[in-house]
Amino acid sequence: MHGSIPIYFQALFLASLFALLAEMVLSLIPVFKRIHVPRSFLGGILALIVGPQLIGQLHDFNLISNQIQDSWSTLALFFVNVIFASVFLGRKIPKFKTSMQLAIPQAALGQTIAWGQYLVGGLITLTVLIPVFHLDESVASFIEICFQGGIGVAVGMGDTFESLGIENAKSITVALAPLAMLTGILSGIVLINLRKKHLIHKTEEKGAQKETVESKVQKATTRYQDSLIVQIAIIGIAILLGMFLLDLLELLEKNLLMKYLYDTEFVKYIPLFPLALLGGATIQFLFDKTIPLDIINRKTVKKIQLFALDAVIIMAIGTIDLAVVNDNLIVILILLGTGFIWNISCFLLTYKIIIPKYPFERGIANYGQSMGTTSIGLMLLSIVDKDNRSRGKEAFGIKQLLFEPFVGGGLITGLSPILIRKIGLVYFTSISFALVLCFFFIGYFYSKRIKLKG
Repeated sequence: MHGSIPIYFQALFLASLFALLAEMVLSLIPVFKRIHVPRSFLGGILALIVGPQLIGQLHDFNLISNQIQDSWSTLALFFVNVIFASVFLGRKIPKFKTSMQLAIPQAALGQTIAWGQYLVGGLITLTVLIPVFHLDESVASFIEICFQGGIGVAVGMGDTFESLGIENAKSITVALAPLAMLTGILSGIVLINLRKKHLIHKTEEKGAQKETVESKVQKATTRYQDSLIVQIAIIGIAILLGMFLLDLLELLEKNLLMKYLYDTEFVKYIPLFPLALLGGATIQFLFDKTIPLDIINRKTVKKIQLFALDAVIIMAIGTIDLAVVNDNLIVILILLGTGFIWNISCFLLTYKIIIPKYPFERGIANYGQSMGTTSIGLMLLSIVDKDNRSRGKEAFGIKQLLFEPFVGGGLITGLSPILIRKIGLVYFTSISFALVLCFFFIGYFYSKRIKLKG
């Protein structure tokens, strides 16, 4: 490309070009659309094929230079922070009692699946990956990072893996995450087709809620101009607030915690994206409670978030080190199989027990999220309940407040490899088992109480 164009703009343009090519492929091959293959996933595969590791090895053909790939790695890491800073911006929260009735069963199921991913990750690491493949014990966190967190989290954890000296971790997780996502899409559609006769859109229900809180917010904000620059500024402030929180934690650790509680640095391993998420939540809380300005446009924020997510997926897949993947293919397949078996087994065995009303419609969203991204969960929910009669979208959205600050890209996800190193894998796995039981029984007893009330 022309030398006068900054390298980051060249890299971003190329990523966008692969998104366009993927859209053309989806139009030319309708079966991909029918099985809901994401445009960004396909674009990333195209970028990988055209890149220096495959077609790029041909003489005098190098569309994606090493400089572009380096820029993609840097941009992907930045856009992860954009994705998480946007999670809570512009989301209006309904009354507390209504919110909890909707969210607690969803959160209980989500937390049960998430901590179970740490549990099975720990067990497979202790019994197979360490004794057979001599891997680091922090590999036990990979299933939750890649399945519950998705490819964005896998990219965001790159610096943490590097700081901990976990060799080839980023390439392994960035390869595992899209495979988990694709497995989630295909298995979710199979589950839906098996349940087709029982889905809610086949029946009528009096007083059904057809409009989510979020859709109401979107309608309300259409009277405002889509001020893109203002929304970008708000997201930027959320990221800066996350950076401030991280600096504050480092200061607190050096001047207080390391003097009285422990003697080795801990905070420096924490990635920025969970703090950016808290930064966005803090800004939204301020606008909701104290600042009388209605300037956050959820519809525009969501467009920016989806753009960032597409860019991260394309860039991350396009920079996968195929040599590392080939060397660790058996490990990746073991982690993929372990995570999938746990997710689908846990979902099928518990969703009717934990979720009292519309268990499949609301539960399938949790299953989709547990296999890669929130968007997969929402996509599966939209297929089974397109009119939102179950209020599943509302329940799923509110549940994120009790979920995403901790797992699926929250603080626990960011800290998990560090915690495993600090307390040991056996203890971490035992704690995970205890929390699986704890969240399951919270969901069980709360669901039983709701059913008794009628």
